[in-house]
Amino acid sequence: MTKLPAAQNPPAAHPLLAAHPEPHKAREEWAKPHGMMLLPLGTVFAAVRMPARLVHAAAGSDEHTTVNRHLARDLRGGPVICDPCGRRYYALVPADTDATWSSPNKATVLLSGAECLGLGTRLGVPRLDAVRPGSGVDSYWSVPMRAPTEVCDPADVVRLCSAGHFAMCVEDPV
Repeated sequence: MTKLPAAQNPPAAHPLLAAHPEPHKAREEWAKPHGMMLLPLGTVFAAVRMPARLVHAAAGSDEHTTVNRHLARDLRGGPVICDPCGRRYYALVPADTDATWSSPNKATVLLSGAECLGLGTRLGVPRLDAVRPGSGVDSYWSVPMRAPTEVCDPADVVRLCSAGHFAMCVEDPV
């Protein structure tokens, strides 16, 4: 896990609301029945989108409790959103991660299908109390955000993606 630089620490009660251009609108979106707000990425946060098959391979399981524990351990408590309908996981990372994500040393990660989402992208973010499947929203926090300034360390996300890619190659060699 890594901390956001002091210049990016949002002043509001919760960084997710502060990262939204209209915090009052974000609160309204969270209050709706499915409790999802669309968060613009690239200013305070970016997100690494990972296919569920990749994360499940890294965890050695597709059972949500096991996967959540694995993510919390390997990403050192950094926040992760699970979208079971889209079969994807989103690790919140520092906003500048997308600028270096596709560097040559990350070839395996690119082959794995993981992608960094930054400026010009919006992420559906569940209410903060949606911490398990079936908690009233489609997506949920696989690893809840523990502190306002803590996000996943991109290097930890790269290691997770590499481990998942390796596990998939071992399971299904070409």
